[in-house]
Amino acid sequence: MFKNLVSICSLLLAAAILVSCTTPPPLPVPPPIKPPPPKPSTPVPITPSAPMPPAYKPLFTSFTDAAEIEDANTPAERIVMTRRSILGVYPIKQRLTKEQINECMDILSDTLMLEYELFMRPFSPLETKLIVKMQKLELPILVRTRLDLLRSTLRNQALLSLREAQRRGIPSSASAIPGVEDKLLGGFDCVLASAGASEANPGFGDVTIRLKQSVKNIGWATPWNGVDFMAGIRQLVKKQNPADIYAQSDKGQEVKVGFDDLNHLAQYVVIGKDWNRALAYQVILNLRKTSASKQSSEEFEKTLLEAAPDAFWQTLIAEHAGCSLEAKFPGSVSADYFESIEVNEKDLPIVLAWPEAAPYKSIIRGIPAESKDISNGQ
Repeated sequence: MFKNLVSICSLLLAAAILVSCTTPPPLPVPPPIKPPPPKPSTPVPITPSAPMPPAYKPLFTSFTDAAEIEDANTPAERIVMTRRSILGVYPIKQRLTKEQINECMDILSDTLMLEYELFMRPFSPLETKLIVKMQKLELPILVRTRLDLLRSTLRNQALLSLREAQRRGIPSSASAIPGVEDKLLGGFDCVLASAGASEANPGFGDVTIRLKQSVKNIGWATPWNGVDFMAGIRQLVKKQNPADIYAQSDKGQEVKVGFDDLNHLAQYVVIGKDWNRALAYQVILNLRKTSASKQSSEEFEKTLLEAAPDAFWQTLIAEHAGCSLEAKFPGSVSADYFESIEVNEKDLPIVLAWPEAAPYKSIIRGIPAESKDISNGQ
């Protein structure tokens, strides 16, 4: 009897253990229901874990906001400071070093050359040969001035920018420069020259000073002057009539130049080492646009390839395919860079009689007025 009771208890205990092992865990308690968000009219306090950033403010919206760019020491520095401000690199007002300016101008020019090549490819075999030939040619680089200013140039032993001449208190050898040229390109601070083939403009004077190839090392250029850039490029971007800019300039009215204008121009900077290459691309673009047919374009390219170096630029002008760059030389250009000085033949005795002309007699020559080279002029 007792044994039976023990057996029954053992069975009941085993059953209880088995039930406890197979019983599922209790269901999780659901999270409490969150109250509905407050209505929009109810302000919600925010406690940030970190300081809130300052409100966004454009770096510059016009030149009036970018006084430090206006105060740049050179036009090149103005362009480089503009590019720096676009990137938002601080401190904005820190003065750039000469090395930084030169390196940035190199980068801008290299980028332009790469873009020309990218978007103009593929080049035909003749176009490729033309690019190679033009990079080997000596590039006409010249300044036009008036006879009454030439004597001052020889006395100063240099071509002076308008502002440099004013600083020295002497007459400037620079011709009249539109205000837009200074606002956009620092024209009052530079000696302006023509690099490449261009038709002579009597408004710049009847004296031609040709510069040596080595002057490329101290200058930079753009494919346009300030007025042409604002009229032909920026006005089209703004969808306005280009003639308005020329009319304002001709009347001596102010042409407004903004930060976006200067930033746009910075994309067309060409330094001296790339001048020939840039002109080659421009010539090919002109031929592609103006040639009546592919055959006529190829025939003219063959003519250029066969032309002697001294006849190459004249050949371009004869077919209205010439191009030029506006070169800028900051401050002054020493007479050491003068290759030749050309005056009208009738004025040659007058010029040679000047005491200031004595050191330069070997490079001063008279050119008959009716045959004066019009293929190269600013």
